Amino acid sequence: MKTLLKISLFALFILMNACSPTYHYQVFNNKSLDDKNIISFENEQIRLEYDLWAEDGQLEIHVLNKTEGPLFLDLSQSALIINGVAVPVYQDIELISETSTLKGRSASYINWYGSPSYFKVASFSRALKIAPIVYLPNKATTISLLLPGQLTTKYISPEAKLKRGESKKSLAFSKEKTPYSFRFNLGYSSNKDMKDMTHIDDEFWVESILVMRGKEFFGDVIGRNSKTGYYDYKFPYMKKNAFYVKYQVGGQ
Repeated sequence: MKTLLKISLFALFILMNACSPTYHYQVFNNKSLDDKNIISFENEQIRLEYDLWAEDGQLEIHVLNKTEGPLFLDLSQSALIINGVAVPVYQDIELISETSTLKGRSASYINWYGSPSYFKVASFSRALKIAPIVYLPNKATTISLLLPGQLTTKYISPEAKLKRGESKKSLAFSKEKTPYSFRFNLGYSSNKDMKDMTHIDDEFWVESILVMRGKEFFGDVIGRNSKTGYYDYKFPYMKKNAFYVKYQVGGQ
């Protein structure tokens, strides 16, 4: 009887996973100027640090005022440029913001095929109205800017997919051959009337793509959330100078 029960449960497990979507993951690593997995820009007045980690990429910029006086960021005179196409930072609209996937580290489990069954730790939405001028008080004050929109499209080239029998592979790119290049242009001034505006024009690009199965992407289990009951995973490839794309390879 126990043997029949085990067989039935195993058959049910296989059936459930056969119907579940199976995903592979691409981790896009961007060119970093240091060894701390941080893309940054710095001059005598200001320091920028970029955090790209999200599904399909989303740019969060931490801006540090290094001066003794205030700085004023003019977002209407700023832009994110993706492969030569400018995306305005300031848009005179009300945005709806929702928590992005895998900002936290929780997922319920990885099934037999490496597909996550749960991504979001929490889900909420809120209306945001971005001001065109952002006030940044004096020295050692930091503000975070979360830019709307994604860094990539959903198109997956055949070269960046796993072939039958492959579990992981890596693709490297030069600055000239990269599939994605980014420039961030920020206008700022020490005067509220925005006289003597300074423009930062910083650039970075995808220098490698790691392609892998779900189990490799999620990594080892590091614990279990006592409140939600979901497992926590290591996510060994999660870092600020990278983002990821997932694509379906099986299931429904």
